[in-house]
Amino acid sequence: MDNSKAKNELRYKGIEFLQASAWQRSDQEHPAGSGSLGYRAVYKTLKVIPFPIINLSWPNLKVRMLVDDIELGGFNLEGNSISSIFPNRLLLPEYIEVSKDGDAITYRGKTNMEFHFAAYQEKFPTSGVVELIVEVEKPHEDSIISRGRRAISPILTILDFSYGERLLGALITEEVVEIFPDDHWNRKIISPSVGSESQLDMIKIENAQIEQMKKSIEIYNNFRKGEAKKISLASDWFWKSEREVDSINKFIQLWVCIEALEMSTTDIKPVAEQLAHITSQDYFFWKEPVGRLFGKRSELIHGNASEVKEHETIILRGIAKILLTNKLGKTENPELVQEIISFVDVHFNNK
Repeated sequence: MDNSKAKNELRYKGIEFLQASAWQRSDQEHPAGSGSLGYRAVYKTLKVIPFPIINLSWPNLKVRMLVDDIELGGFNLEGNSISSIFPNRLLLPEYIEVSKDGDAITYRGKTNMEFHFAAYQEKFPTSGVVELIVEVEKPHEDSIISRGRRAISPILTILDFSYGERLLGALITEEVVEIFPDDHWNRKIISPSVGSESQLDMIKIENAQIEQMKKSIEIYNNFRKGEAKKISLASDWFWKSEREVDSINKFIQLWVCIEALEMSTTDIKPVAEQLAHITSQDYFFWKEPVGRLFGKRSELIHGNASEVKEHETIILRGIAKILLTNKLGKTENPELVQEIISFVDVHFNNK
């Protein structure tokens, strides 16, 4: 294993997540870190036999179609873990011990902090397979898989149209690799992010929160059909974005959420006006950041931008939450509002 890194996820504030990475298949002629970063994907055919073997090569792309076993690798997590609501993020759960003494009830968490990563290499049994390896432009470790998927998507479309839908039957593996001129490649294995619930303090649900929830649900149930449909659609897109790994898709999904709530055209004025109505800041405070974030959305959709900065996602996510909670009974969250105002001040209005 070459490193593990710690990071705080956007939703799980207070939990530090760990992620490990390591290189496989490196050797003296191909030391780790000395090749060009890329993406490898291998698909199993559905009883389609690639014969004769197809082996195509371009400077930045290799495509193989053959019958063979397939080497793959990764990390297993050894420890008591469960999936979080987000892909590729695991939680070490803390179970609760309940004890009663007369009318008193005590809740104690059972600390769960023990786990370790175990690397593996194995072979997928002999099958009809399609293997694609592509060099990724402007690689960053967190975006190589996403960029690789985009890079090969036209090739997958061509293969699907040329050979039919049984050629790309199942995804066996997708990996970060580094590529060498002699066709050798090293595999970079990256673990899921792992965090422990035991890092958090135990809190209770307050009566005021229960009352607010009941009020919000009642408000939603009393909406006219059209308005309820808009809020349902916006909420669905918000939760899609919460579960999205790809930063570009996440950003676009957040904009779909906001558009469903406030925009009937491409005019962003209603968004800035609504934020001015909800928060302590006026229309002119919100006009520029909302406009620039919408401009980034258009650039991404039309291929004129290829990355999203972290602060852009944080601000857009905050705007979506502010607008949604306002629709659902003006749920108060001054901490969130002030955090987003501070981010806008730093990244937009001070420039």
